[in-house]
Amino acid sequence: MNVKYPNLFAPIRLGNMMLKNRIISSPAGVPKANTPSSTHYGEISAYDRALGGAGLVINALYGCGLDPDPFSKYGADSTREILSVMKQSGAMAGYSIGAYANKMEDGKFVSLYPGEDPDKFPMKGRKGTIEEFRDFIKRTAQLCVTVKNFGFDMIMLHTSDSSTTSMMLSGWNDRDDEYGGSLENRCRWSKEFAQAIREAVGPDYPILARVPRTLGPIPESHTQEEAVFLCTQMAPYVDGFITYNGMDTYGKTIENYECNVHQQTTVFEPMDYNLSFAKQIKDATGKPVFLNAGVNGGPETPEKWIANGLIDGISMARQLFADPFWPKKAEEGRGDDIVPCLRCNYCYHISTVHQNVQCSVNPRFRRENRVPLELTKTDKPKNVIVVGGGPAGMKAALVAKEKGHNVTIVEKTDRLGGATNYAEYGKYKKELKQYRDYLIHQVEKQGIKVIYNTSATNEFITSLEPQGLIIATGAAPVTPRIKGIENATQILEVYPKLHSLEGKIVIIGGGAIGSEAAVELAEEGKDVTVIEMKDQLSLNENWLYRIALRQHVANCPTLTPMLETAVVEIKENGVVVKDKEGNESFVEADHILYSIGMKSNKDDAFALYGITPNTTMIGDCRRPGHILDCTNDAYFVAANI
Repeated sequence: MNVKYPNLFAPIRLGNMMLKNRIISSPAGVPKANTPSSTHYGEISAYDRALGGAGLVINALYGCGLDPDPFSKYGADSTREILSVMKQSGAMAGYSIGAYANKMEDGKFVSLYPGEDPDKFPMKGRKGTIEEFRDFIKRTAQLCVTVKNFGFDMIMLHTSDSSTTSMMLSGWNDRDDEYGGSLENRCRWSKEFAQAIREAVGPDYPILARVPRTLGPIPESHTQEEAVFLCTQMAPYVDGFITYNGMDTYGKTIENYECNVHQQTTVFEPMDYNLSFAKQIKDATGKPVFLNAGVNGGPETPEKWIANGLIDGISMARQLFADPFWPKKAEEGRGDDIVPCLRCNYCYHISTVHQNVQCSVNPRFRRENRVPLELTKTDKPKNVIVVGGGPAGMKAALVAKEKGHNVTIVEKTDRLGGATNYAEYGKYKKELKQYRDYLIHQVEKQGIKVIYNTSATNEFITSLEPQGLIIATGAAPVTPRIKGIENATQILEVYPKLHSLEGKIVIIGGGAIGSEAAVELAEEGKDVTVIEMKDQLSLNENWLYRIALRQHVANCPTLTPMLETAVVEIKENGVVVKDKEGNESFVEADHILYSIGMKSNKDDAFALYGITPNTTMIGDCRRPGHILDCTNDAYFVAANI
């Protein structure tokens, strides 16, 4: 096979279906944006992912009764278009079937639980009877026949997450009938579910089951070993498995969504988070297993996993939001052109409670109506100067270059990257480093001129005669006005040697930078205290990041967060602090670091106004934020020059 990643792009047969490669575009519910219907299916922006080259595209979740009927008199027209979109680039089209047992009562669907309503989920319900659970199986089997006859190539059983499969296996199952008690009994319903669907669709129609490793760090969760046994019970009726972990909701408020961060892992978990589970399923069942993973960056790692016999393929969502053309780029050996996913979870609506559902590195995500696949070349090329070679500046330069302008970056240091260069030293900044490297590679590949070691004075920029000026001068760390601040060091100054610090360490400021550094040090066994004035660490980050951070902090016995606490004075051997009650105390320290935020370099930016009317500030120099903000600013400003 004449491809760089022969294992990833080897065909694989599932039932009567042959996949051209081992890449699945997995189902992921995404809120609808203002996008033409031709580029949407269900609740997921699929147009780009369908074109991107995956072997199998699976639609967003539809359950038996959980969603509007997609095969009704009027729903079928939309579903037919959905199917066309999914298959337009040669991919097989899969349909996700939800194993969420329910029943219509008083005009509403009520969830059926194996015990009393756990009162942990948005869906209200009650304890179901054996007959009710089996009636749901019959209804779902009929739906699967409809799906098959409609033209979908396969079915994925959504037997994970907070499905009935997971509930039956979990500690919420308090039954004393044939669905409760022993492990075999707790797997019986799922076995019957898979068996009924197999009998309904026939022996050769492909079925994959997405199965739960655990439900997450909650007392009701089943174990990984129990999940493997579940797979052995379902194996005779399915053609393969897709791994999963965690669950969608747990708790009445978003603050208690403890399990979501194990479903959509953050930077605090390794990329191979579920790999051992996948290998256990493969060994126990002998069936193909696809790893549902937070794969970020290039295809080298999944290629190695498949080559070593650990898995048979991968199933991705977020990485295909970041770069829908990941499969095609990998097939063509262009791994360096893949836009890496940051695993920031802004694409997951839970993260920001629908306030900011975006992709940090792909401005087209959910905006297909106003962000084209390719920019139309301008017929009036301009001389565009970008001041600052950080992530905002590089992205702006790339977009302006794509538009057809003549672009020059003016960078005050000897390298591109800006603040992302500190990602070289952070354990939890690997994805950020990958993104920085991607941007630098693209700048070099596009032949964009970079002037290094140059201060962007008004006189110098004027001499370049810009017709478009984009200012991306970034931000600088804030120095707090605390007595004795000279006894402390700004954390970024010590980042290159952070892990060489010994003794007691105090970090003033519990934002993302300070908190991540604290966790890294504490995981090495260092004695670390974080002093934060607010009532949470990393309050400016999204919900899922904060929950994942809190879980990791809780697992670090040598890390002490002091919340709602202010620093009164910094001494050579420690800090004087005051809690919210006004009580003062002294915290000893051998090293005192501070990280209390960033301040925009507005004065530098303002000094460049007046050179050309077409001048815009972007990124952190406009307002300190995230990569997401840099990407948005850079794209829309540069695309409209």
